[in-house]
Amino acid sequence: MGVDPGIRQQMAKEWFGTAAKARFEALIARDPQRALDIFGVGTPAADSKATAESAQTQGNSLPVGSKVAVGKSDRVGTQTPDERIAQAFRDDLPQQEQDALALKAKLAKFTQDIATRVAIGRAEAEAPDEIARTGAYSGSMPGRDAYRTIYGLDEGDRRLKDLEWQVNVSKQVFDMGTMPNQAVNAALLDATSQSSGSQEDNPHRLATAVAAMRVLTARRTDAWGSVAQSVPAMATAWKAVIGGGLEDPNGYNKDAYDKAIAIGLVAQERLGIENPQLVPQYVIQELSDNRNSPSTYQQEKNAKITALLAETSGPVARAAVGRQLAAAGLGWILPVEAGYQPPSTSSIFASEAKALGKLAANAGIFLGKVSDQMGSNLASLGGASVKSPENKDVYYEPANDVEDLMMHQGSDAATWGLGEGAGKGIARAIEWLGSKAAGQAGRSVGVSAAAKARTSEGATGPAQEPAAGQNAAANTPTKPQPDDFSKQPATSLDGLYSVAPKWQANLEGTGHEIADSVGVEFVTKGMKKRTTADEKIGRKGYEDASGLTDVVRAGFVVKTPAQADEIVARLAQRYKIMDEKWAGKDNDYFDRNVMIRFDDGTLGEVQMWEPNIYKAKYELGGQDFYTRSRSLEEGSVQQIDIERQEAALYAAARRDADPI
Repeated sequence: MGVDPGIRQQMAKEWFGTAAKARFEALIARDPQRALDIFGVGTPAADSKATAESAQTQGNSLPVGSKVAVGKSDRVGTQTPDERIAQAFRDDLPQQEQDALALKAKLAKFTQDIATRVAIGRAEAEAPDEIARTGAYSGSMPGRDAYRTIYGLDEGDRRLKDLEWQVNVSKQVFDMGTMPNQAVNAALLDATSQSSGSQEDNPHRLATAVAAMRVLTARRTDAWGSVAQSVPAMATAWKAVIGGGLEDPNGYNKDAYDKAIAIGLVAQERLGIENPQLVPQYVIQELSDNRNSPSTYQQEKNAKITALLAETSGPVARAAVGRQLAAAGLGWILPVEAGYQPPSTSSIFASEAKALGKLAANAGIFLGKVSDQMGSNLASLGGASVKSPENKDVYYEPANDVEDLMMHQGSDAATWGLGEGAGKGIARAIEWLGSKAAGQAGRSVGVSAAAKARTSEGATGPAQEPAAGQNAAANTPTKPQPDDFSKQPATSLDGLYSVAPKWQANLEGTGHEIADSVGVEFVTKGMKKRTTADEKIGRKGYEDASGLTDVVRAGFVVKTPAQADEIVARLAQRYKIMDEKWAGKDNDYFDRNVMIRFDDGTLGEVQMWEPNIYKAKYELGGQDFYTRSRSLEEGSVQQIDIERQEAALYAAARRDADPI
């Protein structure tokens, strides 16, 4: 049965239109930008710069038909498939269909751009770190086309180049993870050598240098965490120790702990790490932050991990763990290895009395119906003389661990009285605190201390009773001014040595970084021993420990004055400093001292020595001469003889020294 020619023509037109639409929809799904390019529909950015050629007719998403990828019927050659699709749209598809497909292509392109931008953002944020840890990136790494699509030609190429450089650094960080420090230092030296490589190799050599410094710095600041990335067995071993918490019947096992310590020690020694860290920092940090936690569960965890740390086996491992504990203020767990000096009995009693006074004052502030005088009276029951906070919403805080623990215990015991009427609660607080304070007063007669509130800086050591007509606030030592480098904020050895380990570790970390950057030798002998500090207070005639400015200390051996200047400049970027410049003595000894102030006001000392002077002082006996001389009677024959030998030693060193 024949079909009418007109109908046949319409059917063919519909068939071609349907086929073209299907092909175009497939192209949109595969490559929406190409679909837009074929039909002359620009991206939103391109549309905003419309020209006369791309002007669109009213209500039409596509350009005027005569401008739509004109076919080659009027030119020599054959139409491409893309051009035939465009021709089909122009001839066979209704305008409504054209508008709908153009909008669909734009939406697909918009969605694709969002996905590409997300992929780029994720790669830039995550790829470098993930590659440094694992050696590979789990996500999709965008290429040049993706960058150019989102950011354009120049900006896209620049951003891609930056990412590729960071990836190069991270790959080398990963590769260096199993290299010993000696090999990493050799790579750093080769990368920074002026004679190594060509000019074209500079970016790669710079990446190598950055990678080497990152590895060396990580091994100094967090040796356990750094090495554990390359030796997964370290993390696995520690998970067996504490990973299951108290609920794990096999947790906190001594054998598992010894195994974890041994694996960490062997791995770090193999990598040439001089000061290994055998306990993860998160374990030390949790113990330090929660040592006085009111939680029974937390205290049980603390007791178990403390017992394991205290039973660390082997002198090398005990020394390493002791250093970590000292830096975190937990030296009492391994007192010998950590160099811990326990506080005196009198200082403990004083802290307990202050804690009771602060707790009483806080109770008065909390109730809100106690006058300033009433709060002070409550404080006096605890054996402390305190200045009321200026802000009624500010509470007194513990100044040390003893006060912290005492205030926690006192607060738990007194809580029952706070929920009742003000008068009844105050009476019960007075009754409870009065009995406790009476017992404390019997053990620490005459002990009176200034409390340290958030709004006022006070002394950390015992304060003298004010004279008649003098108030306690006037008798409280004031905080040194920012430009005063002659006094510590702490007036007692207990107060000073409670913060010194933290700042000693801070200074040593900074010192190693500066030494690597400047190319000098960093020297540390740890903080000054407490017995030596106590002796110095008496020898120098200091009123208290605030005169000790060199408990936290370190130094550098420099070959040129320029190196010393660079060190001072870098110290000034980290701390408030006072540079005392180069200075010498009559016996030909000379050095350069820089006083530094840490965040809480604690002072430290950094010294710099010329190599020959340093050798004479610490290797040939100069320091020993000085120590022996100051213990002898001034002007005695023995002292004169020692000073003569000391002068001869430094004179010889001075002759060999470069001029400073």
